[in-house]
Amino acid sequence: MIDQNMIMVFGCGTMGSGIISSFLTNPSLKITIVENNIPILKKLPQFIQDSHLQALQQTGEVIVNDRLMVLTDLINYKQKKYYPRLIVEAIPEKLALKKALFEKLEEMFPREVIVGSNTSTLPLQQMADWFKYPERFVGIHYNHPAHIIPIVEVVKLAHTDQQYVDQVIVLLKQSGKIPVLLKKPIDGFITNRLQHAIYREIYALMEDDSVSAEDIDKVAKYMFGPRMAVTGLLLQKDCSGLDTHTFAQREMVKVLANNRVCGSALENKFKKGEYGLKSGKGFYDWSGTGDPNDVQNEVNQRLIKLFNFLSDQKLPYYPNSKL
Repeated sequence: MIDQNMIMVFGCGTMGSGIISSFLTNPSLKITIVENNIPILKKLPQFIQDSHLQALQQTGEVIVNDRLMVLTDLINYKQKKYYPRLIVEAIPEKLALKKALFEKLEEMFPREVIVGSNTSTLPLQQMADWFKYPERFVGIHYNHPAHIIPIVEVVKLAHTDQQYVDQVIVLLKQSGKIPVLLKKPIDGFITNRLQHAIYREIYALMEDDSVSAEDIDKVAKYMFGPRMAVTGLLLQKDCSGLDTHTFAQREMVKVLANNRVCGSALENKFKKGEYGLKSGKGFYDWSGTGDPNDVQNEVNQRLIKLFNFLSDQKLPYYPNSKL
């Protein structure tokens, strides 16, 4: 029997822990975590205590409360009476690991159980082709930090059943997310393609040192950011006029960067070991700023405040909406 309110998540790393936290915001949803790396589970301290981890090490299974169960392996899954509505895979980005997991899932769970992968780099259609019942497989791409960023990209594969796509979208909305649908697999999804198109232009502008990192970020924060938060990209052009936009686009595409390799402004940082916050230096000097985790937590808190503000102010704007 399928429990329509049960979600199973494989992997509790950076993305998996955020996905779990998102589903747990809805008190009607029940979550089963499958993770065999006990220390990684400490990423969910608000839900999983040391006593739970000790029990997990001894038995391979612990029921935290009536909504949350943690397993170290599927062999410990004893609730055969009920199956999850959705399984979300968030294990490391290695095809062999994912293939082995999907084979096990098809052995253990009926074909009506939806299986979604959070992969951001591996070929979704290739993974779908592994399935005996590919109609159950969906791409579910969260953005980091997964517990804060509301956008989740849902990808329909060649044989995905539309009813399963619709059910995934409902579950995501129930966990406070804003799902967007890709009707076919696209390399990089929407978010990464847009991000890297912008970054390609940024690194081209920085190559001759004519523009500083600080000034680029000022433009992003105080022009693009606020405007996009209200109108997005295409709606804004509707507001300003597609005739004007067409004239500008015809000219600008002639001068935009079209290189097919990683920008030297980034590659040079990489070669020098300047990885950003984690190494103490990147585009900015992070020395003396304290614990990197504290810095990231501060950034996350500001993101939460921003999304709360946008929600409270009934933003963004949509045509025909009542503000």
